Amino acid sequence: MSDLSSPSRPDRSVDHGMEEQRLLSEIKALYARFHAGDLKPIDLVGPDRESPREWMATAIQNRADHQPDASVFRHFRREQGTILDIGAHWGYTALAMRLTGTDCPIASIEASVTNRANLDALRSWDAQYDFLIQALGDSKSSHALYTPVVNGIYISGLTNIDGDIFNDHHARHLASIIGTYIPYSAEYNVQLSRVEIATDTLDAVLQSHRFRIPTEKIAAIKLDVEHHELQVLAGARQTLRSRPFLMIEGGNRSASIARVLGEEGYVYADRDGDRVRLNDAMSPEVNGYWLHRERLAEYRQMGLLAD
Repeated sequence: MSDLSSPSRPDRSVDHGMEEQRLLSEIKALYARFHAGDLKPIDLVGPDRESPREWMATAIQNRADHQPDASVFRHFRREQGTILDIGAHWGYTALAMRLTGTDCPIASIEASVTNRANLDALRSWDAQYDFLIQALGDSKSSHALYTPVVNGIYISGLTNIDGDIFNDHHARHLASIIGTYIPYSAEYNVQLSRVEIATDTLDAVLQSHRFRIPTEKIAAIKLDVEHHELQVLAGARQTLRSRPFLMIEGGNRSASIARVLGEEGYVYADRDGDRVRLNDAMSPEVNGYWLHRERLAEYRQMGLLAD
């Protein structure tokens, strides 16, 4: 899941478990109406306003590595190509990649226009960074982009295409952030922001040369698009022919993704410090790494792949 804004301290005087259950009940009711095609007009709101958040300046000033999973990208150098950050949200991972030491150009691709101000601020700070507001998929197509909204607070880290994540697991995750990202309240009003978008394939986007940095050669890809990863990979067949290093949310728990990448010649690894280590077992990690078999020796020489 993409990062959310900085949480507030929970109020210890409130019965957190009871409040979480109250909110969960409202979320499940909304998700049920969504899946039944029975949303009410009051269930839908417009998009969030586009404005930069304060987290970026603090992270840059402190040189903080607030995304440990991004530390592995420090091994990649400029001559190897550009790093793609797909599903950029506010640019957390792209910034973490830079702060950990890579000098590769970094290009973010983000579906939601409301995140543009944050990405533009990052571009102003980093001359070797660029971004594009574009939803990706397996074809040119029209879709809806949804964001859960609780008491007027947009949970943009859970923005997703076509409501693919609106299930029990994500309902519980959304409810779990009450008291930190979502303040306690006498009532909980859960809604959805819906924005019509058009998807394109990663292959087509890279061929269009819409970045100010080079994208002819891709060294690595981070992919976090809230259960839309398989569709993005299906639209990236040509890009995958260059065998880039991959970091994908969900590790190796998606059988479909594991099958597709296995057919492309990839093997799975988990992070071990700022390196990765091959792993044949099912991983519990939030993010996992995929390495092409023909590049394992290269990654060992770089110090990226641990024996």
